[in-house]
Amino acid sequence: MVSEKWHRASIRIISEKLKAEEIADTIGIEPTKIYEKGDPVTPRNPQGLIREFSACIYDSEVSKEEPFHEHLDDLIEFIEENLEQFKQISLICEIDIFCGLFSESEGGDVFKIDASLIRRLAAFPVDIEIHLYPPSLPEIAE
Repeated sequence: MVSEKWHRASIRIISEKLKAEEIADTIGIEPTKIYEKGDPVTPRNPQGLIREFSACIYDSEVSKEEPFHEHLDDLIEFIEENLEQFKQISLICEIDIFCGLFSESEGGDVFKIDASLIRRLAAFPVDIEIHLYPPSLPEIAE
C-alpha cells in the first residue's frame, strides 16, 4: 500500500456577536470561507444543526502535500503581516489555528514543530487545535 498523508491548516476567527462580513472587514482580507450564525451546519440538511457563531476561515496557501510545519509557518506569517488587525479582532472574537493531519497509511506518522516556530506562535493569543485523521480500519470479517 502506498503511504499517503496530507495536511491542512487554517486560521479560524469566531464570533457569537459579529457577522462574518464584519470580521473580514476588520482583517481587511477576503477569507477562504465564511459561516454565519443561524445558518445550517449542513446546507443539505436545513432542519439539522444550526451554527451558533459566525466565522471567517483563512486557509494556509501551502500545498496539502507539504510538511505540517510549512502550513503553520504560512499562517503565522499571515498573522505577523496583519498583526494590528489580529490584535483588534482578538479583543472581540476567538481565534485559533486548526490543523488537520490526514493519513491513508497504517502505523504512526510524525509531525514536528521546531523551537523557532513555537516562539513565533507564543507571541499571539491564538490556540492551536490539532485533529488527527488516521486511515479507516478495515471491516472485521464475521
